[in-house]
Amino acid sequence: MKGISQILASALVNQPTFQNLCQMESAFTQYEQLLDLNDLEASVKTLNRQLRKQKEFVESQINVMSIHKSKGLESDYVIVNGLLSGILPNEQQGIDSIEAQRRLLFVGMTRAKKELHLISTVEWTGKNVHKVDLKQFQFDYRKRTYKARTSKFIDEISS
Repeated sequence: MKGISQILASALVNQPTFQNLCQMESAFTQYEQLLDLNDLEASVKTLNRQLRKQKEFVESQINVMSIHKSKGLESDYVIVNGLLSGILPNEQQGIDSIEAQRRLLFVGMTRAKKELHLISTVEWTGKNVHKVDLKQFQFDYRKRTYKARTSKFIDEISS
C-alpha cells in the first residue's frame, strides 16, 4: 500500500479530482465533507483548522504548550523554557509590553503545584529565530550558535 505522502505527490503530478484521491486512499474520505468545490479557499481554511486542532490537556501526562495555553490549568511539575533576553522578555516592536510579558511569566510560574523549573539556556542554536529580538544575541561563527543573556525576569524573581 502506498503511503499518504506518495499518494499526495502522485496527485500533484497527475492532478486527479479530490473524489479520485479519496478512492485511492481511504484516509482522505474524512476530509471530503469539509470541502466545498465551489468555495475551495474557505474549504481549505476549514480543513486547516480541523488539522490543527489543539490537543486537550491530560492531567497525568506530559503536556507541551505555550504559556498562553496554560492559563487556567495546573500541573504538578512545570518547566518554563526560553528565559533569555530577546525571548522573554522580547522588546521587539509589536510584541506585548514588558509588563504584559512579566504577567505572562507569572501565569506560567503559578501553574506549578509541586515543582517549578525555570530554564535559561545561554548558548542557543537559533532555529526559528523569526520571533526573537536578535539584537539581544551574540553570534559565535565558529560554533554556529547564539550567545544570550539570562532574562532580567530571573534577576527580578531572585531579588
